[in-house]
Amino acid sequence: ETLARVLMSDPAIEIEGARANGQPFFLMAGAGFDGEVVKRLAAPLKQRVGKIAYIPATLQALRLPAADLDVTVDGASYRAGWVVVARARSYGGAFVMAPEAGLTRPGLVAVLFHSTRLLVRIRQLLALAIGRHHRLGDVDLIPCRQVSIRSASPVAVEVDGDMFGATPLDVDFGGPRMRLIVPSAYAEKVAAAI
Repeated sequence: ETLARVLMSDPAIEIEGARANGQPFFLMAGAGFDGEVVKRLAAPLKQRVGKIAYIPATLQALRLPAADLDVTVDGASYRAGWVVVARARSYGGAFVMAPEAGLTRPGLVAVLFHSTRLLVRIRQLLALAIGRHHRLGDVDLIPCRQVSIRSASPVAVEVDGDMFGATPLDVDFGGPRMRLIVPSAYAEKVAAAI
């Protein structure tokens, strides 16, 4: 009943998305580890058990050698084993991937996980689970508008939680727009922040 009331009477806000290899998206694009997890995710299992289905996919992806990615963020060069380009703050529902990102904020946040060592990747995942990955010395969060990801061999890519193919990946802020109906309190908060 509450949801119906919001849909019928609350305001709409406009959000701007981004493009991954020219295709619109609104939440995130990732190359490397999270792309490998999505690639191995069993959709029928996910429909039956929900997020628990990510556990075997994650364990399978952890057994793979880490990617070696050449990443360009607004013209600056980096190397990483895993990259998420965030438009939204949250990742996978409850996890905060990019605290400074937001659908009503301009731009993207490139989250670069630099290490390719297994034990370090496990530490990064545990830190992500408790929202402290951005405090690790081998993780960078970089506000940006454009990210290019290249690799010597194809590396799995996901966009908005769905398999998107493989590298190369070019992400640009801007282009697609969408109107979302939101609770009045949220719309007021967005208006106050502008």
